[in-house]
Amino acid sequence: MITVATIVAVTFASWPVYSCWLPSLSAFTLCSLTPVIVAGAVQFGVSQTLIALIILVTTVFILYSGRKLNEMVVNSIITAQNERLVERLRIEIARAEKARRQTEEESERRSKFFAAANHDIRQPLQAMGIYIDILGRRATPQTVPVVKQLALSISAISTLVEQVLTVTRMEFGQMELHPEHVSVRELLEELAEECRPIAEKKGLRLRVSAPPVTILTDVTMVKRALKNLVSNAVAYSDPAKARVPEIVLGARRVESRLVIGVYDCGPGI
Repeated sequence: MITVATIVAVTFASWPVYSCWLPSLSAFTLCSLTPVIVAGAVQFGVSQTLIALIILVTTVFILYSGRKLNEMVVNSIITAQNERLVERLRIEIARAEKARRQTEEESERRSKFFAAANHDIRQPLQAMGIYIDILGRRATPQTVPVVKQLALSISAISTLVEQVLTVTRMEFGQMELHPEHVSVRELLEELAEECRPIAEKKGLRLRVSAPPVTILTDVTMVKRALKNLVSNAVAYSDPAKARVPEIVLGARRVESRLVIGVYDCGPGI
């Protein structure tokens, strides 16, 4: 009886170890208790029918109890995992909220800074433009080149300031586009007229090659993008090393699309 009690106790005490996986619990229980029941039945001369009944009842009870224990263990593990996941999610949400508030505060500070810079920078630029206009009216033949150079410098500074402010508005989602129908050839010709003096000064020829098509776009943004490409092409092209020292503002159809490009004799981007 002590041996049987010990085996049964060890079997039941081992349930928590095997309860995480129900097949292992069933196999362990059957292997532990079946020999004990059979040995007891043989020793005391119990009939085979009674042995079978005892084994069946014991097995059903143990398996049912083991299944319930398995469900309890699995549910407790899942609950613990869910609690950890919820806690981790709570921490991540708090971090994301903190980062969002910091981003909003930083954006607001930058917005105020650029608004103030816009006002403070435009005022002296406008004043300089007025003074240069007055100088141009009173210029002598000797001072005309200087006045023109000053006007070009002021124009370049104004363009740079406008570009910085445009990028800022784009970052804050405040950029407003004004699409309109425009002739591609006229758009490129107008841009070429603006950039041709700079290109010719470096010994480069600037020409336009475009089909007579019309597109719907924001003229200012397209001209700004192309002007940056033309400026880079002029800056990095070496007419002395080129077979054809020229820059081409070109546009061509590609199926249902229109491709606009700046082709130069430099190393390329």
